[in-house]
Amino acid sequence: MIKRIKLKSGIDLIMDKFESVSSVSIGIWSKTGAINETKGINGISHYIEHMLFKGTSNRTSMDIASEVDSLGGQMNAFTGKEGTCFYIKCLNTNLFKCADVLVDMIENPLFDEEEMEREKKVICEEIKMCFDDPTDLILDVTDEFVFGDSNLGNSVLGTEETVNSITPETIRSYYANQYTKDSVFVSVAGSFDEEAVIDYFNSKFNDLLDTKEEPEDRIYAYEPKTKYLEKDIKQAHICLAKVGLSVESEAHYALAILSNLLGGSMSSRLFQNIREKRGLAYSVFSTASYYKGNGYFKIYAGVGKDKIDDALEGIKEELDKLKTGEITKKEIESAREQLKSNYMFSLETVQGRMIVNGRSNLQCGRVPEQNELIEKLNKVSHEDIINVSKNIYNISDYSLAVVRGK
Repeated sequence: MIKRIKLKSGIDLIMDKFESVSSVSIGIWSKTGAINETKGINGISHYIEHMLFKGTSNRTSMDIASEVDSLGGQMNAFTGKEGTCFYIKCLNTNLFKCADVLVDMIENPLFDEEEMEREKKVICEEIKMCFDDPTDLILDVTDEFVFGDSNLGNSVLGTEETVNSITPETIRSYYANQYTKDSVFVSVAGSFDEEAVIDYFNSKFNDLLDTKEEPEDRIYAYEPKTKYLEKDIKQAHICLAKVGLSVESEAHYALAILSNLLGGSMSSRLFQNIREKRGLAYSVFSTASYYKGNGYFKIYAGVGKDKIDDALEGIKEELDKLKTGEITKKEIESAREQLKSNYMFSLETVQGRMIVNGRSNLQCGRVPEQNELIEKLNKVSHEDIINVSKNIYNISDYSLAVVRGK
């Protein structure tokens, strides 16, 4: 049973205990991501993620790495549109020693100015790497198309210009005002003593500010756009994208099933048409993401440079078929079972459960029981699928981005 309690400091602690393993995953989350940034400091949340590994007032960056390695732990972090997570997976016998490292990173970041300048170079190389990858590039471009100047339109990495403009004073101020008691929370999953975990975290994070500063919401009215980019590549990468659904919409469960039916597996309609029937692509899929305020729906295909129009014709053909409402019960049940299986598979590891629970708390402010998602998917009807298909079947509603060889 998952427990969510309020610690003495005021932060949330989520505990998902199961005894069938000898490991544990500890994640310290902050409700701080690209959506919290103004345009001038875009990328600062991801920059902070990097800097928290660069030393504290108690540990050097080498101390952090070597201490976790000596305990057999696996440590990493990620930043997204809505949040950041620092996590360690370790043996349950080393839980508190590993947790000490994570807590120290959050409570006592050094933000050394020499390290900050050095890390800017690393992040700029990361930005260049993503720009050089046509798949990453096209997905970023279509994010900009869908979300525009809204907060969700902020890139997680930022740009070289914005990253290089961030000063030590800016990063310290942003950190203090974003990593607060109403923003930070802890997710623990695996084998552990609940009372010992509560006792340990009850004494942490007392010096954080109580509440975070929220940026002003920037509103964007979506309109379809088209963009062609040329790079020194052999293939063409196509992405169609449009506004989707918020995680707060009950209809997003139906859209998840429909997206899987359309382009989520080898038996999906897009895979069978674009790859198997037409032989146009090795990779073709549809995907939907759901954020608190909005979401997107995208269709991607990697095809030959001279096959762009053929691929778009095939995609349009599958979208047009949705207009007829001819979606079989067999297709729906297959897509539903795939989603249920993927979800249950993600719960078979301590890290998977820590992340699932953390992400739910981040987006919804609660952690549902593990059978709740299954029940939501099971309740989706054929009529629900037909209704949600109206949101995605008009190809004229989509923005189009293409990265093709010169």
